[in-house]
Amino acid sequence: MRENPRAMRNLRDPPCLDKQKRRYHILIAIEGRAMGQLLVRGLDDRIIGSLKRRAERNGRSVEAEHRAILESALEPETESFAELAARLRASAPPSKIDSADLIRADRDRNYDYDPDKP
Repeated sequence: MRENPRAMRNLRDPPCLDKQKRRYHILIAIEGRAMGQLLVRGLDDRIIGSLKRRAERNGRSVEAEHRAILESALEPETESFAELAARLRASAPPSKIDSADLIRADRDRNYDYDPDKP
């Protein structure tokens, strides 16, 4: 990424920015784009209280806690193919049919196959 020299110069002596705002402005200066913002309206007071208590327990601001919750809930799954296959195998009902019997039945069905017949 190309740094914006004018924006970086302005950050050397920022006009009383708190730590969070300064970090936001540094990101804008380095990446050249603003970070998205999200406003959540109509939250129940109990949810807000829970978020504040959780943020306090984790030593973060409410905004940082909200960000951490969103990131953990929406990060891509890192489940390997083997783990996915094992999970799907465990969730499927056990099969009582032997695969050898299925193959044998399929072979018997196609035994009289004539490629010249329609």
